[in-house]
Amino acid sequence: MSKIKAILIAIAIVAGLVLCTYGYLAWFKDYAPRMENARHAVFKQTQSYVDGKITHLNRLKLDYQTKGEAHKSILRATILSEASTVDRTKLPPDLRRFIETLE
Repeated sequence: MSKIKAILIAIAIVAGLVLCTYGYLAWFKDYAPRMENARHAVFKQTQSYVDGKITHLNRLKLDYQTKGEAHKSILRATILSEASTVDRTKLPPDLRRFIETLE
């Protein structure tokens, strides 16, 4: 009888582990996207993200000011698209004014 009891205990442990793993995966499937969205929203408010966007937008601004008319429409669309991903109040005033002139 003791061998049967040990086998049943082992089966119960394996079944418990499978159920716990399934429960975790079900939870992860539902809540991981929400957690990732929250994490990304917080990241977009960090100073390093804003500084990177400012640097990128300033490069695009310089390109816009030095390129010919053929390139300006593409650069305008790119600048407006990039500017839409950052809080404009965190941009320097000159860059903010430049973006407003493109709208």
